Amino acid sequence: MPFRLIDEVELEDFYAAVRANGQRPEDFDLAEKVESAIGVEKGSAIVRSKKSGVERSYPIGHETIFPADFIRELEQGVFR
Repeated sequence: MPFRLIDEVELEDFYAAVRANGQRPEDFDLAEKVESAIGVEKGSAIVRSKKSGVERSYPIGHETIFPADFIRELEQGVFR
């Protein structure tokens, strides 16, 4: 299994936020782009709404808050 920066808790938070906002998880694409440096794993979570086509990128890795950033924008209607 490949190394993943988005952990299970973050995935659960992501899907729970989508449902809480009256949308379906299958209406979103979630991709992870990992950028490795010596001793540091970081990258981006790329979220795209299949309905609106809106795509956003969020930093992931050590000391990042990907789900919180996504939830804030989802609640603000960015993905509509």
